Amino acid sequence: MNLILPFLGIAGVSAIFVPLAVHIAMIPWRRSEGMHWTERARLLWPARKSIFAASLAGAALAVIGGSRIFGWEVPIVFVPAAVMLGSLALYPSVREVEPRYRFLVWLRELIWAFALKGAPALFALYLMGTMPEEMEATDGWIFLTLFLTSAFLVSGIWMPLVSSRCEGGHRLAEMQQRLDRIAAEASTVGGVVPRHVWLADTPLANAFALPLNRSVIFTTRAMEILDDEECRAVMLHEYSHLREPFLMGLLRVVSSVSYLVIVFVRPVLHAWGATGLMGLVFGYLLFQRFAGKMMRRMEHQADSMATGPEGDSPVYARALEKLHEANQLPAVMPGNRMVHPHLYDRMLAAGLTPDYPRPAAPSGWSPVSLICLGIAFAAIVGLFWI
Repeated sequence: MNLILPFLGIAGVSAIFVPLAVHIAMIPWRRSEGMHWTERARLLWPARKSIFAASLAGAALAVIGGSRIFGWEVPIVFVPAAVMLGSLALYPSVREVEPRYRFLVWLRELIWAFALKGAPALFALYLMGTMPEEMEATDGWIFLTLFLTSAFLVSGIWMPLVSSRCEGGHRLAEMQQRLDRIAAEASTVGGVVPRHVWLADTPLANAFALPLNRSVIFTTRAMEILDDEECRAVMLHEYSHLREPFLMGLLRVVSSVSYLVIVFVRPVLHAWGATGLMGLVFGYLLFQRFAGKMMRRMEHQADSMATGPEGDSPVYARALEKLHEANQLPAVMPGNRMVHPHLYDRMLAAGLTPDYPRPAAPSGWSPVSLICLGIAFAAIVGLFWI
């Protein structure tokens, strides 16, 4: 009972503060109605990125305010969990951006995201705070269990256990048949036969491959907005990922869970001090840079397969543009270290010059994000100095 009130208090503050901050951050996007989709997507991006900063500020205010006023003592693992509960209040903003979302569909995706990524991250935070300065064999086994479980979840090799094809009297049976036909046609061209081809029922327009179990997933929204030729071109892109070496698949998985090294912060500090901690951080960043470089190379290779031997496929370029427009993703992203190249560059490489000038990249941090980060910093400093 002593933990229930702080947990609900943090969730309540987050449910008020975070949606309010995001609502304010979305004002430029709201005012852009009628503009070209690339400009709208550019203005929406900082608002989407503000969710993290707003969540951090809301949690800091709740924890520090509660500890000063009510004497709360909250385990660190409870804070992100409470913030995630409070994030349910973001649903109106989600609907404003994508009206096709229904609450249960969005909630299902939120739960999956928490199960696959949020829960392991929370446990890693817990271990970071409780790991002894001198690790024993038991601590190593606990970390290994967390690492292997997280890797298993990220890999997607469990998908056949929970996924089923839309056949028989299923409302999406006709769409599944269309996807199967397109997959078979792409196999004839690309020489790749996937083990599974699934439909994911979601308003997000996307397609992705699971190389470790040779599977491809298309969302229903992607099938709705793409014609057969465009779907086939995207399918060929995903088939290229299925042809990647097994070690590349492992690299993708390890890169996704490499943040788990935070568990070793206390032992490393105890053994080697600040130098050891800097080495841990540097090693993590170096590995991420190497993995990112390899994954970008695979994306260029996959685009080449989708555009064909001539390297000229306006069909594939149009498909990419439709997916970005449907999801309101910028045509040019901040920086040049993303796994996927900029949409504008991919379209040019595929042989199609967009009928609009190259858009500016969105800003990395919105004013709302900077204010929220300032609030979080001030609240954390206040915890130690007041």
